Amino acid sequence: MFDIAAASVVVPSSHPREAEIQRAMERASELVLERYESLLRSVGSVLVDFIAGDVTERYEATHGPLAAHDKKALGGLFQRLMRSGVIEKTGAYRARNQGNAAAVYRLKVRI
Repeated sequence: MFDIAAASVVVPSSHPREAEIQRAMERASELVLERYESLLRSVGSVLVDFIAGDVTERYEATHGPLAAHDKKALGGLFQRLMRSGVIEKTGAYRARNQGNAAAVYRLKVRI
């Protein structure tokens, strides 16, 4: 008569798009993400602050265009680097090459 099975409990993630971000990270090339992170650290050690576009521009000049599935993972990479204390948002925003605003980052620990 009554279903006595326990109802499934949905636990909200820390970020509303966490599942999509995780899938993007899983689809991305590990080599691309490693190269991008290394370049991000280099850019951050030279520039006082930067936007993702600064790093992407230098990456593509060195390694060629990023594949669409790799670009989708960059947000997750920036989140991971913020959580691990490598980078932080400055609270400022700067125009991207498309004209819309982008968060400005800096390395937390300068190398």
